[in-house]
Amino acid sequence: MNCLLRSLYVEYCLGLWENKDDKACYVFRGNANGRIITDPKKVILKIKENLENNAHSSININWHDLRRTYGSLAESVNVSSYTLKRLLNHKNKRTDDVTAGYIVLDHEELIGPTRRIEQAILEHAGLKQSEERINATLTALLGGLSQSEKRKMIFQLSESSPSRTKNN
Repeated sequence: MNCLLRSLYVEYCLGLWENKDDKACYVFRGNANGRIITDPKKVILKIKENLENNAHSSININWHDLRRTYGSLAESVNVSSYTLKRLLNHKNKRTDDVTAGYIVLDHEELIGPTRRIEQAILEHAGLKQSEERINATLTALLGGLSQSEKRKMIFQLSESSPSRTKNN
């Protein structure tokens, strides 16, 4: 999937997330009642219509493109293969993988990896900066300060910190 398609998909998904009903159980709802998607073809048609309305009619997309994008982003943020299988709702049909039968992942254990994937989606969409980028920006800003300016800033920050004001 090319970068344009990935960014358009991310933009579309973020729009769904921002406009979702607070009572709905799913971001990707099958109907107005907030139920699960039963026919992914309708969803794909809706995405294609949205792309056409945004002058991107030449892009061809299918359900597995979306799953591949999700899986690729999961791999890029080091989600384990067993966790990814669970997130994609795959069953392990291989009988030679005896380890898979011993791994049970509950809902709580899937939250962290899901948030890392979400962070990657938001970073790709340009809606959030990565920690590395933020740290590099801070390092560059601090690098231009003298030692006395750095000390003064640290002192000012420590004086205004919430823990400091609570203790006084």
